[in-house]
Amino acid sequence: MSAHSQITILQYNMHISKDKVMAPFFRDRTNDNYSVIAVQEPWINSHNPELITTHHSNTANYELFFPTGANPHTCFFINKEIPVQNWTIVQHSPDLISLCLEHKELEETKHLWIHNIYRHESDNNHYNTSALWETALQAPGEHITVGDFNAHHPLWGGDIEPDSAGEQVLQTIDRFGLSSLLETGTITWEKGQSKTTIDLVLATPGVVGRMITCQVHQQAQQDSDHLPIMTALQLNIPRTQQATRKNWALLNEKRFLEFLSQHLQQTPPELRSRQDVENILTHITEVLQQAIAETVPNINITKWSRPKTTSKKQRDSGKGRELRKPGRNTRLPGTAKAASSRLSYAKYTGTVWKKPLRTLLDSGNSQNGPRTEATTDRALHPLSRDQMAQLHRTQKKRPNC
Repeated sequence: MSAHSQITILQYNMHISKDKVMAPFFRDRTNDNYSVIAVQEPWINSHNPELITTHHSNTANYELFFPTGANPHTCFFINKEIPVQNWTIVQHSPDLISLCLEHKELEETKHLWIHNIYRHESDNNHYNTSALWETALQAPGEHITVGDFNAHHPLWGGDIEPDSAGEQVLQTIDRFGLSSLLETGTITWEKGQSKTTIDLVLATPGVVGRMITCQVHQQAQQDSDHLPIMTALQLNIPRTQQATRKNWALLNEKRFLEFLSQHLQQTPPELRSRQDVENILTHITEVLQQAIAETVPNINITKWSRPKTTSKKQRDSGKGRELRKPGRNTRLPGTAKAASSRLSYAKYTGTVWKKPLRTLLDSGNSQNGPRTEATTDRALHPLSRDQMAQLHRTQKKRPNC
């Protein structure tokens, strides 16, 4: 199984907007390849009270984890190339969720925790996000915390006055030895003339050593007052194995038969016992499997592959082909009934084209006198539904030939 040599984490406060932020973000195909997308303030689809979720149009590339509880402010999108057995999610609250990635280094299993946090401006006892965050940081492994902290301090904001929220975050930073991966003073929120730094990337020393880059990622920006931030880390994560199937359409029949003739026993052995029967069946099965492996190529099953199902449109076109098959219409050609039958098929398909209609009228009038000018005019131009119905009634009144 191949592995990713690095992972990319995109954090983005999507401003509770579906049409202006989430939908255009996931429609953009350049956003298909992030390892993890950590969203703060996602749009909430609450039409079904029993299943509250968010917008998720990119199901081909990402698995969605949306927390339970009232008014969640966080969610994760995990790339499907990361095997599901290599990640788990812990929900601490609707505003704090943690993704644990399992990876190996020198045959040793290790864990990287990605904490996605939304800290309210007044972190009260109802959410108590700060205390839950400190509990999450105590889990064994390396830790990186991304999210919207709504906190100000010169450590990450540069020339700015600290507030009480910033002082509280600073205490946690000191207690767990965290470092800010963003360059000090990086603007992460702007509205009009107002600009500040409230979206942070805080990591333990082990993650700091893995950092490749951490910066604002303008390429992913939509109509949000927060700016997306992308962090790339050096990490070996297994890649989901490519699924394949046999492409039977490209079977090399000649080679297949030659392989069977060379490897199957020409003279069947005597079958004297149950074990003899099992042995010969096992031999035949093994030879067939080897022949298939040698002569039938594989085809990859990608995320865009779909099972071969028959759509309604295909079934309807099949019905049309059945009507067109010779011998299926028992009415004699050139008769009024034959013309009526062809007109019925034209009504079934919903469209009468010039050439089929001319053929229809020619055959319908061949034994009822020459075509008139009006008939010729009808043959050159498509008819409306009312005109087709009138023509159908006229054909019914004509006597059989």
